[in-house]
Amino acid sequence: MKKLIVICLGLFITSANATLIDFESTTNPSSCNIGFGGTVDGFTLSNRSGPGAGVSSGGFNNTSTCFFTTPTANSGDKFMLNAPDSFAEFTRDVGNFSLNSLFVHADARLGDATVLFQGLDGVGGNVLYSLSVDITASWQQVVFAGWDNVKTFSWNSVSPNDSAIAIDDFDFGEALIVDTPEVSEPASVLLMALGLFGLVMRRKYSV
Repeated sequence: MKKLIVICLGLFITSANATLIDFESTTNPSSCNIGFGGTVDGFTLSNRSGPGAGVSSGGFNNTSTCFFTTPTANSGDKFMLNAPDSFAEFTRDVGNFSLNSLFVHADARLGDATVLFQGLDGVGGNVLYSLSVDITASWQQVVFAGWDNVKTFSWNSVSPNDSAIAIDDFDFGEALIVDTPEVSEPASVLLMALGLFGLVMRRKYSV
């Protein structure tokens, strides 16, 4: 009886193994250019409008060219960086994803910052998840709980709004798939019979 209830009501949630993007395969820019976008490991970093308030602008960079904003990477020597007064959008090319964690670094020139992370259903799309975090000009990990079925991840500095925020070691998994198992016809009949039996017994012993 207990087993049948579990089969009837249980949900089986599956997720592929996590994948870590460390940005080490990206091309080194000749200068600290944070308005050119690019692609890496099945994701595209958008540059929809160039640097400026209210537009998407970001690029892949490294500690040699952007040492004044981010002297080190969390691992290796490369990372993503949004332009000051701008947000950056990191979109999966095919399908959605589940965001697990990342490492973040505030602009070393400005110090502590408040950064806004958002999970969207597409580039410039609807906001599915939102999280504001106070960070410092050193690498720290942010863990995201329940950020599933995300298409585009965006980030920007809220205060000060002109801080260039670096992202490294982007950890994600496949979008969770929730499967409701089908109950076979014999099991359905048995469950119905058990329900009727319960009603009969309840009436029999009721006052």
